[in-house]
Amino acid sequence: MKSIKIAQVPGALLLGLMLMCAPALAAEKSPARQTLENTLNQVIAVLGKPEFKDPAKNAPLMAEVKEQIYGICDFQEFSRRTLGAYWRSFTPDQQSNFIDVFGSLLCETYKSKLLEYDGQQINFVSEIPFENSNRLVIRTTIPDGDKQIPVDYRMIEKNGVWKVYDMIIENNISLVQNYLGQFQEILSKNKPDYLIDLVGEKAAAAKAKNDAVHSK
Repeated sequence: MKSIKIAQVPGALLLGLMLMCAPALAAEKSPARQTLENTLNQVIAVLGKPEFKDPAKNAPLMAEVKEQIYGICDFQEFSRRTLGAYWRSFTPDQQSNFIDVFGSLLCETYKSKLLEYDGQQINFVSEIPFENSNRLVIRTTIPDGDKQIPVDYRMIEKNGVWKVYDMIIENNISLVQNYLGQFQEILSKNKPDYLIDLVGEKAAAAKAKNDAVHSK
């Protein structure tokens, strides 16, 4: 069975992907940025608890963080864009199943990196709206050693709610684009259920690995 390559990015950057955007001073904050900061404040409160660093006790706290991530990320939009034109070949049930397993894969793969969080500040740089659109880009930088890594968060507004649907990191690495090419190659030779099962297996394996760490 074909494997799926997970986007490889620095540990500090992964924290940024999971934590979104750290608070920064500003005269006025857009609804999109305020949404990111509200999520971060709740996540930071969880990360600051002493038991979060204890694998034997932090499973409930990880669940709280995962809930926040699911709240700020539009996994339907994320999934649709990673499948490209193939999205329309999925039935509504297959689309729903793919959203579930793909969201789980991303969360389970990266949430262990949250254990590395040590108070890093993520700097807000600017916001760039797409012309005549309900989308915008929030630009930030994340410290990684002695350098600052640029990270762009693409957000979309639906029914008055702003959510993240892609992240663009150093050297223009898009999480959507990272999976788009892989998924298109798989779907050019296999049916949708094959990809759904493959992603589901990857998500289950990542979860089992995380659960094993928590049980020690």
